[in-house]
Amino acid sequence: MTEHKALGEWDYVVIVLTMVISVAVGFYFRFTGTRQRTTSDFLMAGRNMGRFPVIFSLVVTKLSAIAIIGEPADIYLFGTQRCIGFVFIFIGCVVTAYVFLPVYFAVGASTIYEYLEHRFGRKTRRMISFLGYIQTLLNMSVVIYTPAIAMSAVTEVTTESSLILIGGVCILFSAL
Repeated sequence: MTEHKALGEWDYVVIVLTMVISVAVGFYFRFTGTRQRTTSDFLMAGRNMGRFPVIFSLVVTKLSAIAIIGEPADIYLFGTQRCIGFVFIFIGCVVTAYVFLPVYFAVGASTIYEYLEHRFGRKTRRMISFLGYIQTLLNMSVVIYTPAIAMSAVTEVTTESSLILIGGVCILFSAL
C-alpha cells in the first residue's frame, strides 16, 4: 500500500503568497516605478546599467523551474560533479558581459539578431530570429509545464488547472 503525502496548510500559504507577491511586485513597479518611455529604457535600462547588474541578470535568466526542480535530481543521481556546469554558466555570463556586449554597443545593436543583420544581412537575421522564436516557444512550454506537474503531484489541483494558474500569473506579471 502506497502512502500519499499531501501538503499542509502552511505549504498552501507559501504557494499562494509566492504567487501573490509575484503579481504585487509587477503592480508595484507598474504604478510606482520610473516610466520607461522607449523600448531601450524598458529592455536595456537606457543603456545605463553597469556590468555586474548585467552579469547577474544573465545568470538569473538561466534560472527556471527546470533548473530548480531538475538540477537537484541530477545531482542526486549523478553526484556533485554535475555542479561544475554551474561554474561554466557563470563564466559564460561574465564573458558575455565583458566581450560580446561591448561589441553590440559599438555597432548600436541591442540584440544578437540586430548584430547578425548588421554583419550578415537581413536574411540571416530573419532565419535566426525564426529559430529563436521556435526555441523560446518550446522552452517556455517546458518551463511552465514543469511546475504544473510538480504542483499537481502534491496537491489536488489538476495539471491543466496548474498550467492555467501558473501561466496566468506569468502573463499578468509580464503584461504589467
